[in-house]
Amino acid sequence: MKVSFTSRLALIACLSAVVPQAMAQEADTRPPLADLDAPATTAPEPEAAPENAAPAPGSLDDIKAEVTPHAAAAHEENPAVRNAAAKHEITPADPIDSPLESTLPDPLAPKDEDGPPLLAPGAPAQPSVAAEAPAGDPVAPLVVERVANAGGKGDARDDVAAVKAFYSATKGQPVWTSAEGFTPAATKAIREIRAADSYGLDASAFELPAGAGTTPEERADAEVKLGLAVLKYARHARGGRVDPPSISPAMDRKPHIYEPKSVLEAIAAAAEADAYLRGLHPKSEQFNRLRQALIALGKTPDTGTSSIRIPAGKTFKPGDDDAQIALVRKRLGAGLDAPRDTIYDEALVVAVNRFQKENGLDVNGIVDRKLRAALNAGATGSVEEKKMRLIVNMERWRWMPDDLGDFHVWNSIPEQITRVFDHGRVAFQERIVVGKSTSQTPSFSAPMQFVIFNPEWGVPNGIKTNEIAPKLRRAAPRGPADDFFSFFGGASGGGGGGASTVLQRLGGLRVIYNGREIDPDSVDWSRVDVRRFSFIQGAGARNVLGVVKFRFPNKHDVYMHDTPEKSLFGSATRAFSHGCMRTQNPVRFAEVLLARDSGTKPEQIRRMIESGQTHDIKLSTPIPVHTVYFTAAPDDKGEVRYFPDLYGLDARVASALKGETFRFAGDPVVAVAQASAAPQREARDTTSDQRLDQYGRPVRGADPYGREPQRGSRGRDDWRPFDW
Repeated sequence: MKVSFTSRLALIACLSAVVPQAMAQEADTRPPLADLDAPATTAPEPEAAPENAAPAPGSLDDIKAEVTPHAAAAHEENPAVRNAAAKHEITPADPIDSPLESTLPDPLAPKDEDGPPLLAPGAPAQPSVAAEAPAGDPVAPLVVERVANAGGKGDARDDVAAVKAFYSATKGQPVWTSAEGFTPAATKAIREIRAADSYGLDASAFELPAGAGTTPEERADAEVKLGLAVLKYARHARGGRVDPPSISPAMDRKPHIYEPKSVLEAIAAAAEADAYLRGLHPKSEQFNRLRQALIALGKTPDTGTSSIRIPAGKTFKPGDDDAQIALVRKRLGAGLDAPRDTIYDEALVVAVNRFQKENGLDVNGIVDRKLRAALNAGATGSVEEKKMRLIVNMERWRWMPDDLGDFHVWNSIPEQITRVFDHGRVAFQERIVVGKSTSQTPSFSAPMQFVIFNPEWGVPNGIKTNEIAPKLRRAAPRGPADDFFSFFGGASGGGGGGASTVLQRLGGLRVIYNGREIDPDSVDWSRVDVRRFSFIQGAGARNVLGVVKFRFPNKHDVYMHDTPEKSLFGSATRAFSHGCMRTQNPVRFAEVLLARDSGTKPEQIRRMIESGQTHDIKLSTPIPVHTVYFTAAPDDKGEVRYFPDLYGLDARVASALKGETFRFAGDPVVAVAQASAAPQREARDTTSDQRLDQYGRPVRGADPYGREPQRGSRGRDDWRPFDW
């Protein structure tokens, strides 16, 4: 109904006394601005409450009742749910420095604490004292004396101290030399260290003695040099060349370095010194296959064909004849002795198929736009670049846990695939969506502890600050006049019916402050720190996490979950999220995990989903989850496949390993699609995800979980936070 200007004036006169009074009464219910305006970082430290004390206002118990009322009874008995609810608690805001630091850590995330030194395998618990040296043999005392001047650089101080402690403790005969020269152990260790390049290490980094010498001083120097070389090799073999997080916060890995003195004790007691050094490298079959590929590349001449660029052109199929085919042939080095190099023959088909497989393309033997782009991107580059790419990925294996777990989840970020391995067999495989280049999914390992059906979602600080706050400020009335005229549809209020309307359009978000749900229209959003509020989206059809969430507590607060936006899985490059990983078939994923953990049946899972209630399932045995960033990985046949360097991390790792800037001439960094880009349609049948009728047949057009479809177009403020 339209209101005339004259009628508005009459209503103004009638309500001039009513509106201020009503607004004054409303102000009494608003959170005090003195509290909201206070800098978040100055919040006083809460005093420790006595055990069994009643909860204070705004405490975790209050939040449980407000944020997850449907599970209030379970909260009293289930500490896992209590900790999950703590993620919605208001905490002092921290500066937002990077995408990876824009979220609060999961409250169950383990602390970064250094444990006891990791002892080398084979080191005796109480090292036995070697036989006393012959009377008058001064070599061991000379080693202790001369090693003090042998090192001192940052990463070698511990090695120097270890050599000194080892020779001081044994007081026995030297390990590496005798009156006749090098011992057999020394000869084998030197030979192995000189072959370090074949393991992706740098043989020139190790200073080896030229000979054993004849004088006590020369023998002592040889003992020191070889002892320090062995310790450096052991450290490098275990991934200690670089500190991964210092290269990028997205590489949350910590190499497992053995305590140096225990390495000397172990190798001195080993039957074969060379075998012991080889045993320090990763034992993964994947690492071994990368090593074999590196050795093979060492025998491959670099023809320089990788620098050839293929111009745009028409699509070629086997049998076609075109001058550009000769260029493709030369680029791939295939059938160069063919009588007519412009014909797309069988030799070129084999080369094209191999290249497509190595680079994650459809293996169809067709030279099209995608193949040209991959060739020009130089996904494998020159021989030297291929070697460096392999070395970088071998180094990543050195950062991985020694034991991945017989049953574990493997999330490949560059491949954008998740797999479940059961004793080496792939029990489940599916596409995932990973983080954008500006909000990277980190590489880390953590045990999965919870599978949550119909989860709620707490908005992280980064989205609060960058996406929600501007809309709330734009929508909030700026004074009584705005409040009054917005009642009549006036335009002075800045937009869109107030904060509550905006939050409804953003997925039906609720606002929690000090453990209580508040009216968002009662807050002046232009004067508060939005990070001090919790924004909670309840379970349901609009929830950004879909119907299931997989929680493996970690400091990045990264997890796996469902999503309503299924069309994203049809894209070749699926880097759309804020860091979490969305799974294409999460219900089947949950079925595999819970069947293994507790024997849960698929029909039990479906009943939990259809109930609409939140079910927080704690796994009886945590499942290791490894989120990894390997851009080169062997397939089942041992052939190395190369994947997009989504975040451009390969050059960073290579530069750190070489100690100088290294660039890949054809860095295969994929341009990450923006949220506004229209993803491709789903590329395959997903009827296995669909709701079934009473006869077990898929219900056409139905949402897989029985939810109502979302309708309507997106307006300027109709933002849906599906990219978390």
